[in-house]
Amino acid sequence: MASTLPPIRDLAYIAGVLEADGCFTEKHGTPVVVVGMTDEDVVRRLQRMTGSGKVNGPYLNRAGHNVKPMWHWSVDRQHEAYALMVAVYGFLGERRQQRISEILKRWIARPIPNKFKSRCNEGHALVGDNLYLEGTKRRCRTCRASAARRLRARRAVA
Repeated sequence: MASTLPPIRDLAYIAGVLEADGCFTEKHGTPVVVVGMTDEDVVRRLQRMTGSGKVNGPYLNRAGHNVKPMWHWSVDRQHEAYALMVAVYGFLGERRQQRISEILKRWIARPIPNKFKSRCNEGHALVGDNLYLEGTKRRCRTCRASAARRLRARRAVA
């Protein structure tokens, strides 16, 4: 979502569309908001109002004839989807509120990915000379040196 919330009337409109044609789900453990409908103008309006997500389509039904093309708006950047879910929460029905609560509880409880951590599992700071990259992974030099010492000690005993 944009850095500021849309006006209350816009949030109510967005919530109404989400209540009717939206889906609150998860993709690889992160929150996602999706709307699928045949009205391209409404889907594009949602994107403009929120300043987030992407519009895809038209999608045609392969099997049917005389079927209107479908348009999808999806917000799958985790922080944008989170902000949207929280912003429209109060306008939604009980079932959708419960679904959002379930998704956000799981998302908030997830462990922090290593790329965002400032310390290793042993508590050493991952900065400066103590940080090195092994491919794309961030590693702690202190822990690596300690592991190497333990390995040399085991080999010396054996």
